[in-house]
Amino acid sequence: MLISRLHVKPPQNTPDTHYRDYAEEASMVNTMPVVHIYVWEGISSEARKRIIEGVTHTFTQLGIPAEAVEVLIHELPKENWGVGGEQASQKFKHVKPP
Repeated sequence: MLISRLHVKPPQNTPDTHYRDYAEEASMVNTMPVVHIYVWEGISSEARKRIIEGVTHTFTQLGIPAEAVEVLIHELPKENWGVGGEQASQKFKHVKPP
C-alpha cells in the first residue's frame, strides 16, 4: 500500500510555524482539513479505520479539533498505478493491501 504525501499549509500570509494559530482561526470560520489518501484496491475495513484514526490524531496534535478533520480514502486498481515506469500490478504483484 502506498499513501500519498500529505501537505498541510496554512494560509499564505501565515508563517508555517504557526499551525496552532491557524487551527484556532480555522475552527472559528468552519474551515477544515480535507485529507485525500490514495491506496490500492482491497484494503480491509480495519486498515481504513486505522488510517482515518491516525490521520485525525495527527491533526489533533496540531490543535485542530477531530470533528473538523475529514479523511477521504480513494482506492485505485494496481493496474492504474505506476511506479518507476511500471504498473504496480507487475512491480508489486506479490504485495497484498492490509
